[in-house]
Amino acid sequence: MGLVFLLALAGTQFKYFSYDASSETLIAEDDPEFAYYNKVVEDFGGDAFVVLTYTPLNAPLFSRKTLLHLDALQQELASLEGVANVTSMLDVPLLQSP
Repeated sequence: MGLVFLLALAGTQFKYFSYDASSETLIAEDDPEFAYYNKVVEDFGGDAFVVLTYTPLNAPLFSRKTLLHLDALQQELASLEGVANVTSMLDVPLLQSP
């Protein structure tokens, strides 16, 4: 019965529970690598990114139609406010571009 009481009491305080998993709380502030990371972010901007996948519905992946569509999509994404860079299979340095 005591355990049920403790769980009920803990449940009433759950709204005050918070967990911060940001890099500031997971890494020691005096860590030299963290200081270097913060300097890089300050110099070059944030490190947020999004990965999108593309699957053509009406043509093979390497067909001219699909490659043109992918190029148009890449240009459209690059024109969005806040987007600094868009890389696709058309210009990734490790693949031969068609």
